[in-house]
Amino acid sequence: MQWKGPFEVVATVGVNDYRINMGGKKKTFHANLLKGYIARDQDIHQAAVYEGPPTRSPAISAASLTVIEDIEGEYFNDSDCETLPELGGWGSNETVNDLKYGDQLTPDQRRQLEEIASSYSSIFSDRPGTVSTEEHRIELTSSTPVRQRPYPVPYAMRQTLRDELKKMEDLEIFRKSSSPYSSPVVVVKKKDGSNRVYIDYRRKTFLERRKSTQNVVKTCFVLEFTETSHLYHCAYTKRRTQGCSFMPFIRQTKVIAELFLLWTQKFSEKIMKRWTEYVEDLFDDTRSELGVHSFLQGPHILPTEVENALHHMSNGKASGIDNISKEMLQAMGDFGINILTEMCNKMYHNTNIPEDLRTSIFILLPKKQRAVDCSDFRTISLMCHTLKLLLTMILRRISDKINREVGREQAEFRKNIGTREAIFCQRNLTEKYLEMKRNIYACFIDYSKAFDTVGHDKLIDILNKTEIDQNDIELIAKLYWNHKTRIRLNSEIYTPVNIKRGVRQSCVLSPSLFNLYTEFIFRETDNIPGLQINGHNINNLRYADVTVLMTEDEVSLQRLVTAVREESEKYGLKMNIKKTKVMVLTPEKEAPKANIEINEEKVEQVSSFTYLGQLINTGRKK
Repeated sequence: MQWKGPFEVVATVGVNDYRINMGGKKKTFHANLLKGYIARDQDIHQAAVYEGPPTRSPAISAASLTVIEDIEGEYFNDSDCETLPELGGWGSNETVNDLKYGDQLTPDQRRQLEEIASSYSSIFSDRPGTVSTEEHRIELTSSTPVRQRPYPVPYAMRQTLRDELKKMEDLEIFRKSSSPYSSPVVVVKKKDGSNRVYIDYRRKTFLERRKSTQNVVKTCFVLEFTETSHLYHCAYTKRRTQGCSFMPFIRQTKVIAELFLLWTQKFSEKIMKRWTEYVEDLFDDTRSELGVHSFLQGPHILPTEVENALHHMSNGKASGIDNISKEMLQAMGDFGINILTEMCNKMYHNTNIPEDLRTSIFILLPKKQRAVDCSDFRTISLMCHTLKLLLTMILRRISDKINREVGREQAEFRKNIGTREAIFCQRNLTEKYLEMKRNIYACFIDYSKAFDTVGHDKLIDILNKTEIDQNDIELIAKLYWNHKTRIRLNSEIYTPVNIKRGVRQSCVLSPSLFNLYTEFIFRETDNIPGLQINGHNINNLRYADVTVLMTEDEVSLQRLVTAVREESEKYGLKMNIKKTKVMVLTPEKEAPKANIEINEEKVEQVSSFTYLGQLINTGRKK
């Protein structure tokens, strides 16, 4: 078959596909099947490569997947090819002097980075050489060789491709092979207009035997490489074995993560100092002297409790500072159960937890790409599994007593209640009111770091008002008053930092304690009118810290929002006004305006809001 055309490009479809108008019929072609149309003599079929994204003005011709011949059946002469941009960048040997530094660096930072880069200049060479010290084996599901025919390449690009492959062969990136396996070469155009050579391994990859992901190196390990770490690139050889598609020749170069590690180590003291200041400021608070007022005594911990709690703990969780996992505790069998029972009873009745067990580790995970500020990171706490075991047994003893205190408005961390029930309640309330042609004024509250700002004094006072046993309260109090954390950065664990507020992260008690804590906040607002259903006053729905306040009119909503804000601030919780929204759910076509203020700052009114994953609109349809 021959090239056909000229045809006009109608539209761009995705990144590499284009819509072509072919005599009234519109078809989609990949960029590799298109080339720029050039007027030519009738007896010569001259080909031209398609360069750059198409527009509506130039004409483009579509090609088949067969070898392109001229009109008289003779193959095209390569000497008439156009001059094309070179593929790759192997023409010049890059060095450390070609490095580009960001404009945001200070002169001192730039100088220090240049010192590190010059000390490891071999990292930046694009010709590090080859070694034959390692092999890479790929197991296939079939012994039948995969041998694909080459893809057609536009004549105008063939000489450039030959030159590029010759350069890669001279640099020993690959070698000529007699292997029965072969895969075609694909030329892909880069954003800058140059071309890049790829090898299409899709047919061969389909036959590869899938391996367990347990052997895959995690990213955190890569960033923790030592100075002797290397990054390996593959180049192909003639050597092969039964069941292998190829045995790669290894090209060795310094891993770029090493430079990042050295840079971090050089400024680790400054970085760690800043993180320590951030954590201390975030969890700092003024607390009174520790004291408990309950006079009930808790029972002994039985071996069956330990065994049952250990069985229900989740597998595969990261260990704390003692590096003891749940699986290690479980592997000790009955002998370990007896030892753990004795340890838990001593800690429980003496209300004295060893420092290593009550010290957690903070690891830092970015919330978004290009995280720079400390607030852009999420601090994840890792605690010892031995302490988790003890707290799991305490939770089972106090959960019923806490649930009796928590109102029905709270839906999270409660047995047989979850997001489905919370969403159903909100939707059902809305539908009932809209059926009666009545409006609902709603305010969706967002708290700033709600779990991290819980006051310890208030928390213990609340626990003392319940029927929880004395040992349980005293153990929780000492655990919070003596809580310390150590920040881990680049495999280094630094000086402990005192945590003076907030519920413990990764602690099994924290969800229930937070529910009880917020319950006492909203008890003070029960008398404010909300929605009336069967004689019951419902002015809020809660799912952990996700809260929606609901009333029948604007005045009641303003009163309710003000009362909740005042009570929340008494307990140390602050509203995030930027993320707090107001909405009026109405059966009318247009929702009335609602002027709600928090600290004399107007809250934004929206026409839709995503609550627990569901989209809520101002009208009946959701």
